[in-house]
Amino acid sequence: MPPAAPPRPRPIRCEIVYHVVRPHVSQLFTGLELLAAAGLVRLSQRRMRPAEFDAIVPWREHVTVLVDGRRVFYDLHDGGDINAAAAATCDAYFKRSYDAARITPGVASRVHPYGLNYEVYPGRLSWRELARIARVRDDAAVRRRALVLALGQVAPPGLGPFVPTVRTMSAPPSPDAPPRVLFAVRAWDPAGNPGLTPVQVEYWHELNRMRARCVRALRAEFGPAFLGGFMHTPYAARHFPDALLADDTMAAKRRYVALLHDHAIGVATTGLHGSTGWKLAEYVAMSRAIVSEPLEYALPGGFAAGTHYLQFATADECVARVRSLVDDAGLRARMMHANHAYYDAHVRPDALVLRTLHIATQRTPAGPEPAVA
Repeated sequence: MPPAAPPRPRPIRCEIVYHVVRPHVSQLFTGLELLAAAGLVRLSQRRMRPAEFDAIVPWREHVTVLVDGRRVFYDLHDGGDINAAAAATCDAYFKRSYDAARITPGVASRVHPYGLNYEVYPGRLSWRELARIARVRDDAAVRRRALVLALGQVAPPGLGPFVPTVRTMSAPPSPDAPPRVLFAVRAWDPAGNPGLTPVQVEYWHELNRMRARCVRALRAEFGPAFLGGFMHTPYAARHFPDALLADDTMAAKRRYVALLHDHAIGVATTGLHGSTGWKLAEYVAMSRAIVSEPLEYALPGGFAAGTHYLQFATADECVARVRSLVDDAGLRARMMHANHAYYDAHVRPDALVLRTLHIATQRTPAGPEPAVA
């Protein structure tokens, strides 16, 4: 007689206290929905009350979740600064751009790295998602976009908008794929942000210049095996006309994701505020081999240079690291498999969120984490 199956753990009670439906928080909401569907979470939600909203600086990219009665704060903001009011009143704080040096000692034990963040949806419509969109305190354009994406998840294939779902935004390793290189990127216009200091303006300019140098160097070295450049904006066309994408339709999400599937190697550079951009998370989810600038913020689970990505600091180093991956099929394959494993453990929305819930409740994970059906 086979041994009896271990008892199923009690579902974790989670109440979302929401005030935004922005893409930054989609991974969190998706993870909670998938865990609820798997029976590991008992999920409810309510809109943040005005007094709660006023008590915490109203950042646009944060969500509070009450987890078995504990207040858990998810901070998906690009920058490394900590919301002091939230950190002082929560039981656990998960920070996307996590830098231990910027966390005051009094709250350091509550603050944990969230992990790689990107826009992703469950692939099925949820009444909770519709309720959030209908009642959220967010601007009309954001709500319209969220509604289109929500309804797009149930549209017939090919008829609705492209929606970045768990299925469309992930792929297994493809070590036998031709070693083509992808680096589609944005140029940021400092003039659109009048509150920037002179130091910040120069940071934005150098970020754009670095991206342009990489595009030019990669084109010169790899020719048709490289696809990349700036999206076509007036600012990019004015300042970097020789570094634009050959075809701006490549920047459309549906086309870009198709290109991710067809390019074995992805290049990533530092984002605004020194952030780790969605691009890196997307490369990991797609099991790509990666070349990246140094990461300024810490990630959980031992995501490391040399294993999950090759690191560069100049355009010439970028070319050299890409050349290593192009020429060494074994290195490329090992990195793809390492990133696939890291995605399953630390980036897949249900796995990422379940890890945070275990930390917040101090539970020991029971058995393997759920796989998305």
